[in-house]
Amino acid sequence: MTDFTRLMCPPPAADWTDDGIFRAAYLALFDTEDRAALRRAGKVLAQQVRNGAPTEEPEIAAPLRAALEDARMLATFLREIAESAEGTTPERTRQLAGRARSWSYEVADLAVAIRRAVGAEP
Repeated sequence: MTDFTRLMCPPPAADWTDDGIFRAAYLALFDTEDRAALRRAGKVLAQQVRNGAPTEEPEIAAPLRAALEDARMLATFLREIAESAEGTTPERTRQLAGRARSWSYEVADLAVAIRRAVGAEP
């Protein structure tokens, strides 16, 4: 290895997490307070990578909670679609609006079932 290569490519840190999650060039884009916040967040992320997320619940609970939130949003979206089509004259639009309303109830029931299975949010 030439001196130039050694200068341009320093050896890696002994532990990559000691060097921080965010590169200094990225952190330079933020003010001092935000840089400190990003460094703290980086330490938490590094800890989660090394040790896993600090949780007492089964691994599947967090993804199910995410599905629950998505189901709630989908139920609301379908209901809004149905409401926006109320009073329209084309028969096909009224039929689709009715189906959207039915689907919103089904998805809401699914969200309730997921919520009961997973339990209260942490």
